[in-house]
Amino acid sequence: MDPVQPSLSSYYPMAQEVSGGIFDLIAHNLTDPERIISRTSIPNLSLILSNDPNNQLISLLLQAADGRLRLASLLKAFEGQFDLILIDTQGARSVMLEMVVLASDLAVSPLPPNMLSAREFNRGTLQMLEGLRPYSRLGLHVPPIKVVVNCLDQTVDARGIHDAIRKTFADNMEVDVLNSTVPASVIFREGSTAGMSAHRLEYKKPSNRRAPSALQVIRELVVELFPQWTDRFEAMTESAVEALVKGGQ
Repeated sequence: MDPVQPSLSSYYPMAQEVSGGIFDLIAHNLTDPERIISRTSIPNLSLILSNDPNNQLISLLLQAADGRLRLASLLKAFEGQFDLILIDTQGARSVMLEMVVLASDLAVSPLPPNMLSAREFNRGTLQMLEGLRPYSRLGLHVPPIKVVVNCLDQTVDARGIHDAIRKTFADNMEVDVLNSTVPASVIFREGSTAGMSAHRLEYKKPSNRRAPSALQVIRELVVELFPQWTDRFEAMTESAVEALVKGGQ
């Protein structure tokens, strides 16, 4: 689901689209899967569409007594139905972001490879976490935050920036910079254009390139994020993904 920006809603081709979406879930507490959950063309990948073009949810949440608590309560209705619920939201601090953070078990934040962004993210994140701590009295805890350096080019300078970013967060026990990075590669832009995950477009490493394939990049990233599913991810070899893609799965 993507509560604010309709990035996910416009990324994947839809196989079955229902009339409801994120506005119905949050504004009207509607949790009936048949009315708010659409299906993408990829098996087992469902989506709650973004249907709040005028950003009315922001005002609603600011005025509601349970604004920041609402999503955490609503997600309980989907327990046992999905292996993973991914919520995509803007990084700028807002009542929407705070609501999503409080509803999450893990927060993942992409960060561009420059020190200015890293220092600003560090300051902003610390301020947000401090503001959310009082909600622990209501049983809602701030999740650990995993930072993944995004669009990292293959240069010595870039690797130095990655190390410097890790040092920036070295004293922050709530923020962890992942070893895995996402390179600056055209395949990710091509995936967005095609409406496909990059690892489904490039599951084999091109023979004329030193950088790893998109499949290897994504596999290493998700293994680090979700080690409990390592066996599943490592089973997604080049041949396995090729068979899925060519088989229309």
